[in-house]
Amino acid sequence: MTMSKNDKIISQFETSDTASYLLEQADKDYSKLETLIDLIVDNKISSAFPKLQTGRFKKADPLVRNLLSQCPNPDDLTELAINNEYTQVYMRAYEEILKPINFEPRYFKNFQANDVLPIAGEPIIFADLANAFVSKIFSGTLEDEFIQAQSNRFERLKHQEARAIQLLNKLRVKYSKLLVLRLDFAIAKKCRNLSEDLNLIRKMFKKFLKSRFSIHQRPIGYIWKLEYGVNKGYHYHTIFFLDGNKHQKDEIIADQFGKKWEQLTEYKGSYYSCNGSKERYKHLAIGMLHHDDEKAHSALESLVIKYLTKDKQHAFIPSGSRLKTFGTSQMPASKRKSGRPRRGT
Repeated sequence: MTMSKNDKIISQFETSDTASYLLEQADKDYSKLETLIDLIVDNKISSAFPKLQTGRFKKADPLVRNLLSQCPNPDDLTELAINNEYTQVYMRAYEEILKPINFEPRYFKNFQANDVLPIAGEPIIFADLANAFVSKIFSGTLEDEFIQAQSNRFERLKHQEARAIQLLNKLRVKYSKLLVLRLDFAIAKKCRNLSEDLNLIRKMFKKFLKSRFSIHQRPIGYIWKLEYGVNKGYHYHTIFFLDGNKHQKDEIIADQFGKKWEQLTEYKGSYYSCNGSKERYKHLAIGMLHHDDEKAHSALESLVIKYLTKDKQHAFIPSGSRLKTFGTSQMPASKRKSGRPRRGT
């Protein structure tokens, strides 16, 4: 069987036995890097340690100092091919400022502002080194390449959000009641194999969406998001919509969806049904929603925007693979009705 371009990229991405461990570390540390660079951009931070008139340095902002010491290992980013505007700015700063003196980001937690680093040659004050590193990151965020990438990211998220909200509104207008299911689909922990998981879960999820649902389960719409996480590995967050005039007992139907996922993955898959644990959610946006229930629909929009259209997991999809990480069903055909239109558009 001939491998597709995406399959080859994924295979190259996940051949090492240590890849799972590296991805777990990247999942923990990359978010800290993103937070650090966003903090630098938002507050125009060009140095970590303020310098006094005496020539000595004050302590750094605790948040900046903490984030610096938790930045990802540059070798891990390289091995896993995690490549975007954040890692590009970070890697350039590392290559220019830290690497020439063999200083790793994890060392940031070991020194105080005015410590002299134990490096051969000309003495280096720790605060000077940290300031040079932060300054290099800051200057990188001012470059056109970074600014354009951030703009592209924002536009992509706005497009995803708009499409999801459009689907919600069209369903709300067409159906007087919606039965909302929220499920997470993953690969069971005991069955995970990083060299196969991404291909497997994509293949099985595509098969799941195309499967013939029984009349008691047929969805009228759905939204999904592919992510990677330490605990779940690769997984899909999903929201399914059924006609509330024809279907009830969302807990049972959600469980049936989950069982179907297990069957299609030959029981390598696992699922979690939020409908079976409604007591855990403060603002309920699942189960039966009536078209005129403004509070419930507002909560549903917030749920979609917060969990399904925020792109914070992009780094863990192989760079250059063009894999989709977000999708919705087709928009339902408008249903002509006489009289006053329903609210929701």
